[in-house]
Amino acid sequence: MDLPGSALEDIDLSQTFPLPPTLDGELSNSESNVTERGWYYYLAEIAARHLINRMLRGRSGARTAGSSEEIWRMLSDVQLFETQVHEWHLALPPMLKFDIPEGPFLQPEPDELKQILRHRYLTNRELIYRPFIRLCVEHELDSLEPNLRAAVTSLASHGLQYCMYKLSQLTPQRHQGTWFMIRGYATHAMILLAASKARKNPNFLGAAGMMMPDDWRERISQTMQELGPCWDDGPGGVGEIRRLVEWGLATES
Repeated sequence: MDLPGSALEDIDLSQTFPLPPTLDGELSNSESNVTERGWYYYLAEIAARHLINRMLRGRSGARTAGSSEEIWRMLSDVQLFETQVHEWHLALPPMLKFDIPEGPFLQPEPDELKQILRHRYLTNRELIYRPFIRLCVEHELDSLEPNLRAAVTSLASHGLQYCMYKLSQLTPQRHQGTWFMIRGYATHAMILLAASKARKNPNFLGAAGMMMPDDWRERISQTMQELGPCWDDGPGGVGEIRRLVEWGLATES
């Protein structure tokens, strides 16, 4: 399900990076470390945003969705973007390096800056695989050769798992990004719901091969409860978003 994008998505970031800080002798070692860590953090943030923009632009250039030729092109893009995200993570300095998520559940990350950068990592990974979920829930894929359809469903399953990771990382504290957080919650919840519905249609061969994450319904409901302080009917349509997800849960079961 496509929700209207923000105007911020169309802003071209500068290709240059901020200059390193001047660490003069007047700063203590702890102050110098904080300044240096902050500089590396902003470098990592800018680089992650560039990756996201590249993925979004590449996806907008899709041609004949569902055709074998288009899917092979998409698969080559996956290899490119996976390599770029992997290299981004490798380039992080030890002071900002986080563990790559594995398994069905996302482990807590107490360090705030590492947690934010991990969120960028999850966003990049989820965007890589999202087009394959869309293929499975919008197209029967019955004309694809079995090995190609299996590749699509495998990547779609990865995408569903990253939706779960994103849902697990949301927090109820209000902040300047709360509106975007709520939109992200709705996006990932509705992706999981759409995948579950598509798997029940015997004509959708790709969807039938997708693996739903463990306890995905419970994760959607639990996250909605955890975001309790953020739900209201104020500006931005937050109340409508909650009712949309509640409707999706009610009609899926």
